[in-house]
Amino acid sequence: MSSRRRVIDNALSLFVLQGSNYILSLLTLPYLVRTLGPNRFGAVAFAMATMQALALLTDFGFNYTGTRQLAIHRDDPHKVHAIVSAVMSIKALLLALSFAIFLGIVLLAPRARAEWKAFLICYLIVVGTALFPSWIFQGLERMRFVAIAVGGSRLLLIPLIFVFVHGPKDYLWMAFLQSANFIVAALISIPILLRIHPLKWVRPTIHEMRSQIADSFHPFLAAVMGTLISGSSVFFLGFSKNLDIVGGYASMERIARAEVVGLTPVTQAVYPMLSAKFARSHHEGRSASIKVALALLSFAGIVMGLIALFHRQITLLAYGHKLLPYASTLGWFQLWAIGGILNNLLGVQYLLAAGHSKAFGMTVFWSSLITVVLFIVLVPRTTTGGAQAAMITGEFLQAGLMLWQIIRVERKIQSPA
Repeated sequence: MSSRRRVIDNALSLFVLQGSNYILSLLTLPYLVRTLGPNRFGAVAFAMATMQALALLTDFGFNYTGTRQLAIHRDDPHKVHAIVSAVMSIKALLLALSFAIFLGIVLLAPRARAEWKAFLICYLIVVGTALFPSWIFQGLERMRFVAIAVGGSRLLLIPLIFVFVHGPKDYLWMAFLQSANFIVAALISIPILLRIHPLKWVRPTIHEMRSQIADSFHPFLAAVMGTLISGSSVFFLGFSKNLDIVGGYASMERIARAEVVGLTPVTQAVYPMLSAKFARSHHEGRSASIKVALALLSFAGIVMGLIALFHRQITLLAYGHKLLPYASTLGWFQLWAIGGILNNLLGVQYLLAAGHSKAFGMTVFWSSLITVVLFIVLVPRTTTGGAQAAMITGEFLQAGLMLWQIIRVERKIQSPA
């Protein structure tokens, strides 16, 4: 199969997945917000946001570096086995570390301790993320099987929400059914992976594991710090605001996050292709990266502009009159969504695909550090506006720094030896 056909096949597979996810979200998210109420919905959103941050530890940037290595070496079976064995060994160690951190959060943080049942159930997210081999499928450019695994798990579990969730007291059922998606997807995908690409265990050496950790450190740092910009506002609000505010804010954030995730099929599908192109020729990779960026930004600008224009009507349709005070939050989230897509195009599809992981990591680190300061200063002093201001500022600051890094890379390449 040609490189272009693989990209189209992977993108279409993931679009089918995201399309089904959108339909399920349209059915379940408004139902959950209305049925549980902002308080109990906020409790689960707080627990899930915390566990998704912990899940980054088990990923440790391998969804970028591991994917890139597999995309480059996928025709060398021995190399593939060695990469997978080393990465999964490290993930097992990181999973144990994440559980220790989880216990510390629940025991030491009063807000988390008060909702310990929801936190414990949502820890399934961390386990499922560690086990789910999506990075392997992506590196091998077989993303249709990710669509099968994730889509199958959601089709199995999401309908059960309407069976078990009927009021605020059923919030733990919501936590279980949404978190178990990650476990079920992993259980579906592993047998598929072993069937289409039989993997052999190769005992990794300490040197190989240290090499993998060193290679992934900057992308991991970038992912952690990037989450502080794009995914931690619910986490910060959960520790400083009442759960009704957290629930109202989180319900709007879920819509904006779904918009960004809706374009993930394209970004995931093109990343291995761009990595391979950059490995062959910087000029070839840069040209392909620019074409992808122009197409995605044009499409995203139209969609998010329409949502910003009709934010009040969308809020009323989805959640009813009770959450209308948060409608403007949805409108402002469109700026954050555009910034997030821009940063993926500049950072992942150019800097990481071209192998400049250190430049990517340091850019995200400094922009995220400033964002954390803004969260600490602004969140306690405002209802939800401070959290949004910090997120939007962080995204566009990161975009500016990434563009500066790209200009530096281009100047070095164009300068005479």
